Amino acid sequence: MRDGFESYRAELDGLRLTEESRERLADRLTGRRSLEADRRSHRPGGRLGRAAVIAAAACLLAAVGGAAVVSSVPTLRDRFFGGDSAGYRQSGGFVGRAVENNGWTLSITDCVGDDYYVYLGMELEAPEGTVLDAPDYRFARFSASFTDSSLYGTYDVMPLPDEDPTDNKLPLMWLLYSSQPGVNGSAVRLTVSDLGHRWDDGEAYQLDCGGTWDLGAVTVRYPDSILRLTPDTPVEVPLEGPGGVRTLDAQVSRVEISPLALNVWISGEELVLHHGPDRPQPSETFYFCDSTQEVLAFDADGQPIAMRAGMEGMGGGGCSGYNESEGYIWLSCGFGGLIDVNRVAKIVVNGVEIPVRP
Repeated sequence: MRDGFESYRAELDGLRLTEESRERLADRLTGRRSLEADRRSHRPGGRLGRAAVIAAAACLLAAVGGAAVVSSVPTLRDRFFGGDSAGYRQSGGFVGRAVENNGWTLSITDCVGDDYYVYLGMELEAPEGTVLDAPDYRFARFSASFTDSSLYGTYDVMPLPDEDPTDNKLPLMWLLYSSQPGVNGSAVRLTVSDLGHRWDDGEAYQLDCGGTWDLGAVTVRYPDSILRLTPDTPVEVPLEGPGGVRTLDAQVSRVEISPLALNVWISGEELVLHHGPDRPQPSETFYFCDSTQEVLAFDADGQPIAMRAGMEGMGGGGCSGYNESEGYIWLSCGFGGLIDVNRVAKIVVNGVEIPVRP
């Protein structure tokens, strides 16, 4: 049983126990009392499952005191992605981190992500009796930094639709993006400060709760269901600039399909310095690349799968337009919600069909 407890230490650390509380909880979970005997009486010959350990820890928090209780509501699943689905199960994971500030508890409940993007579902619970019914809540300051220095990018915190604005709970979402792959399984340091809202005139700012919620280094981990292809399929690449449209020859070198997005890489020698020979001036020589490419996805019945150039703050990829040694265009197209990756049967890039499976 001791080994079982050690395997769940990461989840238990996320519950923000004090050292004294952690020791008392460890005593219970290592069998110094009777949890082992209770387990045997209810499930002969079986192991205490992961969910049971986490549930036991959550129940014990009330007894040991001094800890912020993690919300059990999967915020992203229920408030943003429309409930349980194959796409959520393929890309969603439990986080379970909470911290308290001036009587207000901020929980990170669940996450959804792929190689480049991760969404964190959050719930802020105010003291009982507080009504959070303003139209626009924001943190005055927030900070996110991956502990792996190779991961970097943009982020934003935004409120989610609130089904019951008269209660004391506020659903939120934190979007993180890295221009380099490897977000899944990474740790990110998160802090937010000074929650407030604006009056209807959009000018006066009302502070609801001052201070900082320091969530520490939060590990985000979720299933890896990404379909990764290397088709190396020839394709023509139209570029639009001051001289009209010019077409270059390249290849669709990589394709990645996650429940969140379709990512396509087009590469080739002709894409080196494809924005123009002069960089970045004069502007008259600039040729646009990402807006002139067409990327589509279809299911097995030939029906199109809805996409858009990014979900709620998602970027649109990147390119090497001013790079003298590389030539590529990376297109990132968000789906209109989470999809089952097995639904995608083929993609079409600039009129060229690429099957997802043989």
